[in-house]
Amino acid sequence: MPVGSKVLKYSNIIFIILIIYSLSVFCFAAFKILGPIQARSNNFYLLIMIICIIQSVIFFYCILYLSENLKINISITLFTIFVSIYSFEIYLKLNDREMSQLETKKLIIEIAEKKNIPYDLRTRTEVLEDLKKKGEMVYPNFSPNFLIKHDGLKTNNQKIFPLGGVSNSKIILTNELGYFPIINTDRYGFKNPDYVYDNKDIEVALIGDSYAEGASVLQDQTIAGVLRKLDHQVINFGMSGNGPLIELATLKEYVSQIKPKVVIWLFCTNDFFNLKHEMSSTILMNYLENDNYLQNLIYKQDKIDPLIKNFINIEENKVINADKKNFNLNIFSNFLSIMKLYNFRNIINLNPYYEDETLDLTKDVFKKIIKKAKKTTLEWGGEMYFVYLPRSISQNQKRRMKKTRDYVLNLTDELQIPLIDLEKELFNTHTDPLSLIPFRTRGHLSKQGYYLVSEIISQKIKKLKRD
Repeated sequence: MPVGSKVLKYSNIIFIILIIYSLSVFCFAAFKILGPIQARSNNFYLLIMIICIIQSVIFFYCILYLSENLKINISITLFTIFVSIYSFEIYLKLNDREMSQLETKKLIIEIAEKKNIPYDLRTRTEVLEDLKKKGEMVYPNFSPNFLIKHDGLKTNNQKIFPLGGVSNSKIILTNELGYFPIINTDRYGFKNPDYVYDNKDIEVALIGDSYAEGASVLQDQTIAGVLRKLDHQVINFGMSGNGPLIELATLKEYVSQIKPKVVIWLFCTNDFFNLKHEMSSTILMNYLENDNYLQNLIYKQDKIDPLIKNFINIEENKVINADKKNFNLNIFSNFLSIMKLYNFRNIINLNPYYEDETLDLTKDVFKKIIKKAKKTTLEWGGEMYFVYLPRSISQNQKRRMKKTRDYVLNLTDELQIPLIDLEKELFNTHTDPLSLIPFRTRGHLSKQGYYLVSEIISQKIKKLKRD
């Protein structure tokens, strides 16, 4: 075969490889949109699909209609560009400064060793097994958002959507500060000492997600725990993973029965992502669309406990099996990251800006939720406070969430809901904001962080009393 024919053959092979590559990316983007896990940014993946189709058509045209010399030159150029980009991506991956969870944990352990801070190296599963051997029954932390894809749990041919956890039990939280906090739940499965219900004149109810719940710290170091030390009568209804719709449901099911003087609604900047997920639940949407809708969960804890325990057992077995596959999953994750040109796209700013799109999809529903929450609180003579908490203190993340922040702050002003802006009142003014997160890396809040947040909230409540 003449040299020119060989080169032309390889040129066609290059174009065919590029067509296959484009169609593979097209299929991946389609899966992100249509797959079981909903994509955070459909517009981004739709754009990718359109680009891939155009590329495939162009490459196919090159095979059929270009002159031999032009075809060879273009194929060599494209091949060189393709190889160069992926070589650069591999280089970026090897020097990636954005740490994975495993790398972050390794760094935290090193910091703990240098500072002589005790650090529990066991996994949560290992801790639970050790406790079980000692005869202690401790449950993994349960989050109502686990049930969204099932739209609740089946019982007697009906569906029930629990908003609390297992009642009167010990619960283990995640290890962010060197230890696994083990805390007690109350009669409805929330993170409170049960005696709080003995007080018929509750001053404050706290609603929110893992920050309200108190992820990473002991029970007396959470926002509710610190507020109690500051002489406030508090019940904490925060649960990890909660979004605005679950929080509205919690307000209607539990808080409205207690009728506290103040409702502290803790908003985190990832709440719109959670809301997008929650909107797929028929049961949760009923709380927004029907003023009189209730599951009467406060009277059904005897049914809720066995359902959640069974659910936890099933999910915990999945976790144990997943732990055995972590090594292979990590290799696959790194490979997929390279194939997706994750680091290269960061440099050229070609990323799915899902924050703005998610806000656009959910902001009208969010506004209805907050209006209904305020109305419900006012009906028993309570006052609602809205607390704005940034998910991250990094400047880059703050810039990305600016549209969300502006919308939320304008909404609280429009609805005349008193605002506690923790980004402005704490994180932007603190001399060392990194000290407010575990090991100065990432996670929820440190013990000091929760204390300062609680102090600010306490001051606002006391001001409300004076006014």
